Amino acid sequence: MMSKMLLRAVLAVGLAFGLFVTDTIAQEAPPADPITFTEAVIVAPSGPRGRVPFPFDPVYTAWARGELKPPAVGDEIANADGSTAKWSILAIDENGWFQSPSLRGGYASFTVEVERVSYFILAAQGHSGALINGVPRTGDPYNYGSVRLPVLLLPGTNHLLFRVGRGRLRLALEPVKPGITFGTGDRTLPDLIRGEHPRKLLAAILVQNAFGTAVDSPWLRIEAPGGEVAWSNPGSLPPLSLSKVRLDLPPAIAKPDATSSRYTVSLVIRNGDGSSRVLDTTELELEWKDPTESHRRTFVSTIDNSVQYYAVQPGTPDEDEVPPALFLSLHGASVEAWGQARAYAPKEWGHVVAPTNRRPFGFDWEDWGRWDALEVLDLAARRYRTDPRRTYLTGHSMGGHGTWHLGVTYPDRFAAIAPSAGWVSFRSYAGVPDADPESHQAMFDRAVSGSDTLALKENLSGLGIYILHGDADNNVPVTEARSMRDALADFHRDFSIHEQPGAGHWWESSDEPGAECVDWPPIFDLFARRRLPLQREVRDVSFRTINPEVSCERDWVRIEQQVRSQELSTVSFRFDPRKGRFEGTTANVRRLRLTVPRDDLDRVTIKIDGRTLSDVEIPLGRAVALRRTSASWELDDASVLFSREKGRHRAGPFKNAFRHGFVLVYGTAGSEEENQWLEAQARFDAETFWYRGNGAAKVISDELYFLDSYANRSVILYGNQDTNRAWKLLLEDSPISVTREEVRVGKRNYKGANLGCIFVRPHPESHTASVAVVAGTGTLGSRLGARLPYFVSGIGYPDFTVFDDRVFEKGVEGVRAAGYFEADWSLGEDAVYSF
Repeated sequence: MMSKMLLRAVLAVGLAFGLFVTDTIAQEAPPADPITFTEAVIVAPSGPRGRVPFPFDPVYTAWARGELKPPAVGDEIANADGSTAKWSILAIDENGWFQSPSLRGGYASFTVEVERVSYFILAAQGHSGALINGVPRTGDPYNYGSVRLPVLLLPGTNHLLFRVGRGRLRLALEPVKPGITFGTGDRTLPDLIRGEHPRKLLAAILVQNAFGTAVDSPWLRIEAPGGEVAWSNPGSLPPLSLSKVRLDLPPAIAKPDATSSRYTVSLVIRNGDGSSRVLDTTELELEWKDPTESHRRTFVSTIDNSVQYYAVQPGTPDEDEVPPALFLSLHGASVEAWGQARAYAPKEWGHVVAPTNRRPFGFDWEDWGRWDALEVLDLAARRYRTDPRRTYLTGHSMGGHGTWHLGVTYPDRFAAIAPSAGWVSFRSYAGVPDADPESHQAMFDRAVSGSDTLALKENLSGLGIYILHGDADNNVPVTEARSMRDALADFHRDFSIHEQPGAGHWWESSDEPGAECVDWPPIFDLFARRRLPLQREVRDVSFRTINPEVSCERDWVRIEQQVRSQELSTVSFRFDPRKGRFEGTTANVRRLRLTVPRDDLDRVTIKIDGRTLSDVEIPLGRAVALRRTSASWELDDASVLFSREKGRHRAGPFKNAFRHGFVLVYGTAGSEEENQWLEAQARFDAETFWYRGNGAAKVISDELYFLDSYANRSVILYGNQDTNRAWKLLLEDSPISVTREEVRVGKRNYKGANLGCIFVRPHPESHTASVAVVAGTGTLGSRLGARLPYFVSGIGYPDFTVFDDRVFEKGVEGVRAAGYFEADWSLGEDAVYSF
């Protein structure tokens, strides 16, 4: 018998045949039977592949236009070359997988009939994304197995459409009773360290909302092994969601022989009368480690307020000697930080610290992976009180690329670097071609130009470098190491390269502790001989950056602001301490800061790009600020940090808005159909960032967004002026506007119901946070944003992009406008337009 309790399920649950269907009063019902599938209808469209801002996807385009119904065998999809691809039948194999070469970039379609509104767990692996009755859900391309998403099926025919990138898909629908429960797997847990007594420990766990509406989550009751209890409330859970939530664990007391301690965590409804009801209970088992053992530590990331971890192989330095060194080691694709740290034998003179890149695959140590590495570097340096002059960088495979990338981006953070089996850049490893500098594509290439290792290679001057590679590596070819050897030979005099004869991608000896391909003695011999110089010892500084928000300084020179965003900026200066004189040149620099490296001077002379500023008084902070004028350079008494202009504190482009504890705000001022889509799209981005970056982005409606409640937090706004109430709070001075009918970019007006638009602006109430917009005109235009892969490394978008529904068929030919704002965030000439 059905319960009398009615559940509101006002959710965007379906876009079957292009129309939303809403389950307005879903009654609590017994779970349905499990659903398995034995046949799929598949198609393999033929067109451009790779890391591109607008992937070729005629299937998604057909769905967005309302033209795609559940396909039948023989139905056709247009290919990029004008030919057609036909949908065909694929049977499940004996191992439970749908497997075919057609699923390398193809689609698999399923239909399922149910008699009543039914809740299920979508248990799928191998797909990169899905549309469940037209609602976007994240995929599991790396087969983690933790992507078990609550979904709602409606009476009648339901359409499940999966985008598959790696050739195979596993799929089942497991019935679930509506409710709030813990998810399975994917826990972020610290180790317990003997002798340490923290007030609390940080952990994170999945919570599943199998209701069709957002729910204020129940309380989390956490009981420590010794009986101490803590409570927390993670806030609202989006409908049909899987959310990673933070736990503040009370400390545990170790028994002498304990190897682990078990915490009990309960989801509890606390009633006003003091009573409570437990919805679900789970246990967390934390391992005890001695301080000298490899272990995991957790922290709250400033990127999205999620709980992350890093791993440590502690050294055994003598506390009476100099502070220990720090070796930052970056793992390869599919490798955990925990495994990376344990690949090293303990070092007597320093600690090996392994950040996570946010996930085993993560972001190739770019974007959020790069920021994760810097967060961990700073946290570990403080915790272990390491010597900042003896900080070293190394990594293997993808981590070898990360070593090159962080090395050229932050050259004054490391005394030496050692990439092992590392690829150089997406251009060298994946064969990404250079675009015509006058084309639309060039605007998008600029957005990822910081990935070009060779463009910044001169930043490696002054660093010791050891390049290690197996000469039989069939994963990352040894030519990557040789190309960097040749590139360094033109200017660098402090590097070594070793090719291990006969060695493949990963190689180690079982006779000695540590894996030789990372724990290679000559690497640490080089490290032992290198120190970063003191600032007062530096006479010459040469530095390059693509974006000051990412990387702005070296030694006593800081680039505060560019002339043109996301283009190479360079400085080259010499300081003569006897004369108190700086002399140097710049390119694409609008604001600059020089810190005087001598305390006994009160005035200096500065010669910059041929202009001499004599008898310059040194401010109290020992830093002289300079600003380029139309004719030359002058002293700058304003701080760009607290201005509304672009600078090292905030400069774009679009992806850089996903920082500073960002919150996803969807609109509710539109029609029911519009509101449902915007909520679903915000949830989809939260799911995707959780999957790719172990994220915990908060999803709220515009009705619940208040400036003072989210101070200094970036906002990702879903919807346009007509559908999102937060637009007026955050974007009143924006030169770009979007309504249901048109997109305006300054004086240019683009009309139609098929336009998508993304852009970034400075947050009006913060000096560091940003506002990013994912918007569209009409139903079709709004759907386009959900297909943009902006959480994939190697893909970037400029400050603003306006595009139509042709982009997933024609690429950048469907871009109507794209460009970068000027230094004061106004529209200028740094854009391309088509009509």
